[in-house]
Amino acid sequence: MLKIWVALLFLFFLEGSHKFYVSTSLIEYKEEEKSLQITSQIFIDDLELVLKKNDSSFLLAPDNRKEIIYSLVNQYFEDKINMQ
Repeated sequence: MLKIWVALLFLFFLEGSHKFYVSTSLIEYKEEEKSLQITSQIFIDDLELVLKKNDSSFLLAPDNRKEIIYSLVNQYFEDKINMQ
C-alpha cells in the first residue's frame, strides 16, 4: 500500500512540475584529420536569443537569408571561443 501512495505522490509532483529541455554536445578527436569535431544540438529559441543581443530585430525565420545567419553564428563563435 505504501508503494502505491509513493507512486501517486510522485505522479502528483510530476504533473505540477515545469518542463525543461537539454541541449547536448559531442566532442570527438578525429585522428586522421588531427582535429577536434564539436557537434551541438541546441534549441533554435536559444540560438535566436543569443544572436538577438547584436540585433534585436533579428529572427531565425525560414525566410531569413542563410548568409546572414551563418555570418552571425560564425562571429559569435569567433568572439566566444579562443582557438590557437
